[in-house]
Amino acid sequence: MTARAQYWRFGVIAILAVMLGVAILALRDELAVRQADALTLLDPPRAYALFEDGRLMPQGPLVPRVAMPTALAQARAAFGSYDGGARARLLTSARVNLDTALAARPAWGDARVAETYMDFVEKGVGHADTRNAFATSYVEAPYLAEAAPWRLAYGNNQWEALSPVTQSHMLDEAAWYGRTADNYRLINEILTNDDARQRFRDLHARLAAQEN
Repeated sequence: MTARAQYWRFGVIAILAVMLGVAILALRDELAVRQADALTLLDPPRAYALFEDGRLMPQGPLVPRVAMPTALAQARAAFGSYDGGARARLLTSARVNLDTALAARPAWGDARVAETYMDFVEKGVGHADTRNAFATSYVEAPYLAEAAPWRLAYGNNQWEALSPVTQSHMLDEAAWYGRTADNYRLINEILTNDDARQRFRDLHARLAAQEN
């Protein structure tokens, strides 16, 4: 084998090694994302138990795709904690992870929903910061299938305190989410505020008439 052929052979091997390393890192991050997403589905007490034993607490900085669902899972865990110190630790770590996510993607609707939930846990359902984060989440992402039920429930609770613009965003999402019969029934259960429920029904009927 000539020196030139050996050079190209080693070059190809080096490139393949780099590609393999990148693939392994991508797979690691994807598994971490799936784990974090799964944690967001746990009820708060169960999430708290898993985080507080130390095995799931992040060790070092996370990539944004992992940081966002981890932040939400930590906020849910904090909501399930009766230990003030543990609650504070979880929320502090969650804030760091959320900041990481938003620094990478400022216009990230799911991250803004996580921010709303975090403010809800830390400051309360009626706090101005919670409502502001809620309003911002609609500006960044008007329609979110997975977050819609929670956003609609929060908006229903705070309906009278929401701006007309945010109320309109919320009703638009409700009408979009309520296109199926099951979701329509769910929204009617969520919207216990008479004004919000009636305006949703009127908008839903108006849109249905336009489609026929």
